[in-house]
Amino acid sequence: MAEIQREFVFEKPVRKVQPYKTTNADRRIRKQIKISRGLYCVQCRKTFGCEELVVHHILETRIFPEYARSDHNMMVLCRKCHSGVTVSEGLAGAALLAFYAGLEKSVRDFHVPFVAMSRK
Repeated sequence: MAEIQREFVFEKPVRKVQPYKTTNADRRIRKQIKISRGLYCVQCRKTFGCEELVVHHILETRIFPEYARSDHNMMVLCRKCHSGVTVSEGLAGAALLAFYAGLEKSVRDFHVPFVAMSRK
């Protein structure tokens, strides 16, 4: 058992899920993100009204609260596409990777460096 445990040395401690309370500032930032990105869902590539869109956090705010307002951590999705990605997050990682792989190259290029940076 000790030999197995030595193989799994974490560089950083495992993060715990913490409650994240959305503030009025968070709501304002999310609305600004939706508008500045053209009221457009990056998954289905359709235009919607502001209320029909949600801001998806790539790194979940309950685990990475320090990235809750980071521009690169926020992706604009319609409600239907957001439901699909949140379901895939609860499934195998392959389903989530398939979601990100299906995004336009410009969208992936914008968000992927952020994800890689956050793991350092």
